[in-house]
Amino acid sequence: MQNIFELIFIIFAKRCNMKERKVAPLVSAKISKSNRRKMEKVNKVNKLKVLSYCTGTLLAFVGVGAVSAGWGLIMEPSGKALGLPLDFLGNSPFADYLIPGIALFSINGIASLIGAFLAFRTHRFIGKTTFVLGIAMIIWISVQVYWIGWQSWLQPTFLGVGLVEINLGFLFINQYSDQGLFKRHHGHHVH
Repeated sequence: MQNIFELIFIIFAKRCNMKERKVAPLVSAKISKSNRRKMEKVNKVNKLKVLSYCTGTLLAFVGVGAVSAGWGLIMEPSGKALGLPLDFLGNSPFADYLIPGIALFSINGIASLIGAFLAFRTHRFIGKTTFVLGIAMIIWISVQVYWIGWQSWLQPTFLGVGLVEINLGFLFINQYSDQGLFKRHHGHHVH
C-alpha cells in the first residue's frame, strides 16, 4: 500500500513542478546536523503538500459526483433520472430516493467538497476530516449493500475509495503529529 502512495507522490510532484528533495547522505561532513534537520523538514513539508493535493483531488472527485447524483435523486425521487428502479428500495425503509439523495448530497457530497477545500489548503484538520469521510463512505456503501445488495461496480469501487480515505487520514494524522500539531504536553507542572 505504501508503494501506491509513493507512486502517487512522484506523479503529483512532477505534475506540480515540485522536486522531491533528498537529504544529503550522512557521509557529507560539510552539512551540519541543524542544516540536515532543516532539509528533512523541507522534504516532509513538500511531501505533505503533494499528499494534500492528492487527497483534495480524490475528495473533490467524490464530492462532485455525490453532489450531482444526490441532487438528481432529490429533484427526481423516483430515481428515473439516474436509471435507478424503485424496486431496489424494496428491503429498505424508504419509499423513494429522496432521503438517500439528501444524505448522498450532504454527507458524501458537500462534506467531501469541504474536505477537498481543506486538503488543497493543507489545513491541519484534513487528517481527521478525511478519516471521518472514509468511515462515512464505508458506512454508506455497507448500508446500501445491506438494503439493496450488490447492484453496481460502483459499490465495491467506492468501498475501496472509503478505505483509501481512511488510510490518507491516518497518513495526515501521522504527518501532523510528527510536526507537533496534535501532540500534548505531559510535563510536570510546578505549583
